[in-house]
Amino acid sequence: MTPLLTIADLRRAGRDLAAPFRFALEAVTLPQEMEILEIHRLLPGKRLTAKRAGAA
Repeated sequence: MTPLLTIADLRRAGRDLAAPFRFALEAVTLPQEMEILEIHRLLPGKRLTAKRAGAA
């Protein structure tokens, strides 16, 4: 099973982030998880562009 990460985990990882992983969205009204399969672009602390499971 792929690891479950939080926003804090992503920030700490910096450029050492490896896919695949699951990401816990910390929404108050509807907490969700998504699985990230492949990282396309990573700007630590700013932006992550990735392919997620279930995406076309």
